[in-house]
Parts: sequence; structure tokens; C-alpha cells
Amino acid sequence: MPNKNIDKTIIEYVMRPWSIRGPKRLTEGATVRYEMRVKQLPEFVVSGATDYEVLRAFKRALYTFIESALRLGKDVPLPEGPPVRYTIPARPRRSGTVVGVQTATPITIASVEL
Repeated sequence: MPNKNIDKTIIEYVMRPWSIRGPKRLTEGATVRYEMRVKQLPEFVVSGATDYEVLRAFKRALYTFIESALRLGKDVPLPEGPPVRYTIPARPRRSGTVVGVQTATPITIASVEL
């Protein structure tokens, strides 16, 4: 049975103004990948083949990371300051000659370092 109190706590943590670093392009030989990190959570990293993939996965990965830490009884340091909203750019979709745009997904951050 889900614990609604911990779910609410996790969402409150996710919506804090985290200091996000990335997406940063990393090259290892012929392999290119992108990653995002959170300054306050040195163990947290999201990695993917494209910057778009990393941006889209970030919020869910942060939720899962915080959920695991809280369920294991670990302290999760909270960033200070009010939440700041921004949106992840949507990837354009092509349909014939018409370009459509998907709805952007909002996430909360304090600052972004590239």
C-alpha cells in the first residue's frame, strides 16, 4: 500500500530550487553522452545519449533518487530559496512538411550551469 505522506514529501523535495549542472556534453573516444547533476546531491547523475533525453529524464530521476534516500532513512540536503519554474524545450516533430511542437514539461530549479 502506498504511503501518501512520503509521496507528498518526495514531491515537495523535487519541487525545491535545486542547483542543476548541465546538460553537459562528454566525449569518450567516439562515444558522446550528456549528463546532468545537482550541486546539493553529489551522488546524483542523469546520463543519456542526447541533451534532450537527459532533460526529459531529469525530473523522474530526481524523484526516484530522493524517494530511495528517504525510504532508506538517509538525509537529503534541501536547497534554500523559493522554487523557480522553467520549462524543458520540446523536441519538434515532423509530419510531412508541417512541424509540430510537443508540450514542454515544467521542472523547478535554482540555477543551471552548462
